[in-house]
Amino acid sequence: MLVPTLRAHVSDRDDNGDWTPGMPSPPLSHADVHIVLFPIDAGHDDAGLEWLDDDERARAARFIRSEDARRFVAAHAMVRVVLGRCLDVAPTAVRFTVDTYGKPVLCEAESGIRFNLSHSGDRALLAIATRREIGVDIERERDIEVLDLATRFFAPGECRSLSALPVDHRLSAFYRCWTRKESFIKACGHGLSFPLNGFEVGLADESELVACPAAPSELQRWTMASLPVEKGYAAAVTVEGREWRPILWKSAPFGIRAWPR
Repeated sequence: MLVPTLRAHVSDRDDNGDWTPGMPSPPLSHADVHIVLFPIDAGHDDAGLEWLDDDERARAARFIRSEDARRFVAAHAMVRVVLGRCLDVAPTAVRFTVDTYGKPVLCEAESGIRFNLSHSGDRALLAIATRREIGVDIERERDIEVLDLATRFFAPGECRSLSALPVDHRLSAFYRCWTRKESFIKACGHGLSFPLNGFEVGLADESELVACPAAPSELQRWTMASLPVEKGYAAAVTVEGREWRPILWKSAPFGIRAWPR
């Protein structure tokens, strides 16, 4: 059985050991889950804008802060670059639609490719799988009222586990829990109709879906794993099925410029 080991299954890993410079290319295997980490701090407003469609450009124009618009454009342009590479088409030829719950999906359904995007601060993650649902989440850690937020959004068991930790461990544990929960919600694809307190995940380093009273049949359907992102961020992925392995990529913006060292 293949299991998620969180090691890139390629030979040219970078000095960090887990993330390989580059991005996936066809053919994609059902057994592999590709996760691309990339920066979205593009230096000018129109970087990547030419690759977006009219709807994406309109969404970018609605941002009040130019920094948020640049990050949106950089993230969505990169999605087109990576998916275009996987489909062997130009970034502008990648076409999207949404499912019943509003989750973006490829119009090229016959490809079997599923994807999910998350971005926070100046980092983004794109997860790609073949013929299995997937969800990913990355969060930049901020000083927050951990127990107050946990009480509002987490399952009772998660709140108890968080409260039992030393104070200086709670923030990182909160974000481990939050990203795991968000990745699960996104993988299920039900959006806000699936309550955050309707399921429980573990807070330890090893990720697991502990309980799912809101939908018991989902408990055995999914596997989740935290991802080894840089200090100050937390990230997790949830994947349909149990026999898969992660391949972790680190790419420059739009796959062109060198990753900042």
